[in-house]
Amino acid sequence: MAAQNMPPPTAHGNSLNIAAVQGEARIRDLDLAARLGFERPRKIKELIERHMAALLKMGVCPTVGRASGPNGGRPTEDFYLNRKQAIFITAKSETPEATDITIEIIERFDAYERGSVQPIAIPQTLSEALRLAADQADLIERQKAQIAEAAPKMEAFDRIAKADGSMCITDAAKALQVRPKYLFGFLRQNGWIYGRPGKAGDIAYQDKIKTGYLEHKVTTVARTDGSESRT
Repeated sequence: MAAQNMPPPTAHGNSLNIAAVQGEARIRDLDLAARLGFERPRKIKELIERHMAALLKMGVCPTVGRASGPNGGRPTEDFYLNRKQAIFITAKSETPEATDITIEIIERFDAYERGSVQPIAIPQTLSEALRLAADQADLIERQKAQIAEAAPKMEAFDRIAKADGSMCITDAAKALQVRPKYLFGFLRQNGWIYGRPGKAGDIAYQDKIKTGYLEHKVTTVARTDGSESRT
């Protein structure tokens, strides 16, 4: 069964991703070609077509149409192989990687059957393909907005990490663009500092001092009566 003029699935690369085609787990031919080390992806399509009679004895061999890419080229179709078909084509490839890829195929399908791998959804109609493309565009825009929003904080973290010496918590809060009260509260709640009953100021936990994350600086203050106080 062919679905014409469909865009490529969203995540392939050089990994054996499991795709869901008509409710069945499949591996795309080009992903298999990449893992097998084929220099020309078209070679695996020729291999599949040459052994189609044998493959059909192991189940249907669906194709999904793929539109031309941004650089042009003719639309084509990708084959989606089930477990037996993928192992068969891997053996017929006679590449040095064939044994390892056979093991990988088995492991990927086993992981899918255990529910630890989510299949890639393959659009079966033009409307599904357009919806998928729109969803991807929305996701990219949201990610760009999140990166832009986080950029000032990341710059502040970078300044603190690269700063020579140390700074007080209040100055660190300014660099992070948060209120000092918030940063003090965060450090107390997460086991960095604690307050001593009946005394002003906070003390760093010893483990944070040992790791070098925090340090105490002693300041000597002269009282009006001539004595000294250390804080």
